[in-house]
This record gives sequence, C-alpha cells and structure tokens, in this order.
Amino acid sequence: MIWVLIVFALLQRERQLEARLDAAEFRQGETIRVLVTGMREDCDLVFDGVPYPLYPVDSSRVCLIGIPPDFHTGTYDVMLCEGAPWWTTTIRVEPAHYPQQQITFPAAKLPLLKADITEERRVIRRALKRESDKRLWHAAFIWPVQGQITSQFGARRNGGYHRGVDIAAERGTVVRAPAGADVSVVGNFPVHGKTVVLEHGQGISTVYCHLDTICVVEDQIVDQSVIIGRIGDTGLATAPHLHWGLYVHGVPVDPSDWTVREY
Repeated sequence: MIWVLIVFALLQRERQLEARLDAAEFRQGETIRVLVTGMREDCDLVFDGVPYPLYPVDSSRVCLIGIPPDFHTGTYDVMLCEGAPWWTTTIRVEPAHYPQQQITFPAAKLPLLKADITEERRVIRRALKRESDKRLWHAAFIWPVQGQITSQFGARRNGGYHRGVDIAAERGTVVRAPAGADVSVVGNFPVHGKTVVLEHGQGISTVYCHLDTICVVEDQIVDQSVIIGRIGDTGLATAPHLHWGLYVHGVPVDPSDWTVREY
C-alpha cells in the first residue's frame, strides 16, 4: 500500500510531536491507522466526534479506527486532543459499492429466523468491545481457513450488511487463529452456532461462527495458526462454512484487509 504521509511537527510543552496517517482516502469497511510519536499519554484521537485510545507500540503510539460498511461517505476531521483539539487533519471516506446477496435457508433452519437472540448478541457484542493495553499480534493476520468465499464483507443481504466473510469448506476442516490472542468467548448459540471470540488486544477482536467443533477454552492464550475449531453448519447456516468477523473497538471491518498488511 502506498503510504500517503501526513506529518506535523510542533513544539508542545517542549516535546517534538509527529503524526502519520496511512492515506488521505479510505473506503467503507477499511481500518484507519494513525501513528503518533512524542505525545503525552493522556491524549485521545477523535474521529467523527468519537474519542479513540492511542496504545503504545514500540516507542510510538497507535490509534486504529474502524469504518463500518454503512458509514456515510464524505470528508471528516481527525483530531488529536489533549482536553481541547491541538491538531486536525481531514480524510475522505469513499463508498465500497458492496454487492447485493439473497440468502435462502433450508426448511429445517427457518424457525431460527424467529429465535430470540438477545442473550447471544449481548455476550458476543460485549466480548467484541473488550479493550486491553497489551498487543498480542505482531504481524499481518493469516486466513483462519482455506476455502471458497461465498459471502464477502459488506454484502447487502436480508435487510442489512454482512459483518464478516463467509468461507465455505468441508465439514471438519480446521480453523486456525489468524494472530495471537486471548480466547474471550466459547459458546453454543441458537443462531451463531458454536462460536469462538478471540481478543487480540488494543481493541481488536475476531469472531468465528457456525463451528462443528471448538478446540479451545475461555481465557486460553493462543498463538498465530493454533487450531481453535473445525468448520460446521451449527446455528443459522445454509451449509458448512466459517463466518469470520473482525472488529476494531466494536466496529466491524473487512478482515481480508488485515491479511495483506500489518496494522
């Protein structure tokens, strides 16, 4: 990826400060990365009026911001704030042009369309919003399974946007951790099926749904490529596949982007 360097340098309380963004334009579903050096620990980065934490990485601090698939396009301010804003730049969010998709479920699965998913949503969403200072990944993510992508991130279907990538493979195919993580949720839910949520630290989590078998336990620390489960069609699924989602501070983004570059 060609880096567009947006740099500022100023003397603030006798410190040299520098910030860098990867680009000036992003698409819906992408992840914004801001690298800051020489800053105070109590600063926040604000995007679209929402404050985001900056976490330590080596000698710098990094802020990651997820752009959801239904985010309004246009120009937005990105600000570093220490009480009041003292640096601002702008980025542009462009449309991703996601495809339309119609899903037809087998008759045996249709009752699940009316299932009460309040509790499973609460459990999974809470896990996907977890924050911790320690970064457990140290390189680009790997694909958790090799197979055919049957539904891409952001596809418009059944009245909403697909918040992950569906990867079809034979039942029992192993699913691997794409990066180092702490296992935050292991569960068997009516709609999501057998599910694992991994917390990678610093606001990054991934979710794996419709598994046939789960091979990890909660609070287990896993390294990249460790087997966490096997492909299945549990829950509301049309056939054996993995639903893989990646969340940045609770916001769904395209996980495939994380396999081609290091955040």
